[in-house]
This record gives sequence, C-alpha cells and structure tokens, in this order.
Amino acid sequence: SDIRGKAENKRRLRAEVGLDEEDGPLVGVVSRLSSHKGLDLVLDCVTEIVGAGAQLVVLGSGDADLQQGFLGAARRWPGRVAVHVGLDGGLAHRIGAGSALVLVPARSEPCGLTRMIAQRYGTLPVVRQTGGLADSVSDVVSAEKGTGFVFHDPDPPHLMRAIHRALRTYREPTTWDAIQQRIMGLELGWE
Repeated sequence: SDIRGKAENKRRLRAEVGLDEEDGPLVGVVSRLSSHKGLDLVLDCVTEIVGAGAQLVVLGSGDADLQQGFLGAARRWPGRVAVHVGLDGGLAHRIGAGSALVLVPARSEPCGLTRMIAQRYGTLPVVRQTGGLADSVSDVVSAEKGTGFVFHDPDPPHLMRAIHRALRTYREPTTWDAIQQRIMGLELGWE
C-alpha cells in the first residue's frame, strides 16, 4: 500500500542477486523456463533489454537449453543480468517487489498469478494478450488508463516494442508513479 519502499526493495534485490547499483530500471522474470511460457522470446531479447539501459533478473527452471542460455547471458553481462535456476517463493516476491517491470510473454496463460503479485508491489507487467492475461491486463495508454503493457504476436520484435513502450513510460516519473499507485490498489482477491 506504500510505494515509498520500492527504491529500497530494488536496492536490496540488486545486492542479493549480484546486479550493479545504478539508476536504470530492473526487469524481472519469474517463470517456468519454457517456450510455452515465452521465455525463448525473452532470451532472444536480452541484448536489446540490456542495450536499452535495463537490468534483468530471472528466476525459474525448466528447459535445459533455456537455462543454459540465460546462464550464458548472465556470464556475458555480469552486473547487468542475474539468473537463479530453481524455485524460491521468497525471491519471487522480492523480484516482484524490487523490479519496475515483470515479463509474462506466455503463448497461453490461464491465470497470470505472477503479474498479480507484481502489481501489488507496484511493478508493471509486460504481457502477451492471451488467456487470463488478456482478461486481466489492459494496455497502458495514459496515467489514468491501463494496468500493464500488452503485446499480441509471440515474437521478439513485438515483445521488445512493448518493453520499449514500458521503458519510455518509466522515464516519465509522474505518469509512472500514477500508474504504480493505481495498480497497487487493484482488487485481486476472491471478493
């Protein structure tokens, strides 16, 4: 309910996962590492994400090729990309709490729990318009309208267009803060 802790959450998360301390946005991924979840798209975009001035933290396990690909990205960009293979509920929440964006590029998704957790912490989701994500995330078009950044086609160029839109919005502090406050107040419970 209070966005004032966001900067400290980010600082602590960076320290925990071994990312450099800097001013840029932190992009989080908490997912099963599979192409079904769209993580192949994220892996294809790592160079461009880092090139756009963001850092990336990935938590998950799954396909061996994707795990190795993300671990290779962390070796290629130490201090800019951090990868933790495995499951860790506490770290998943800390990624939600400390990141500016969370990527959920699934090819299909019945629910979207990751984006719900992130939104409670004021972290904006970047989602593919599919299933429960299409039902629950509306594209940001202004400070007053939208709950995340939505893309349609499951390919790296469409994902990166959404990430670039999100990063441009991040660099507009008044708009970003208003969106954060609004999504933190979303009713996401059974009621």
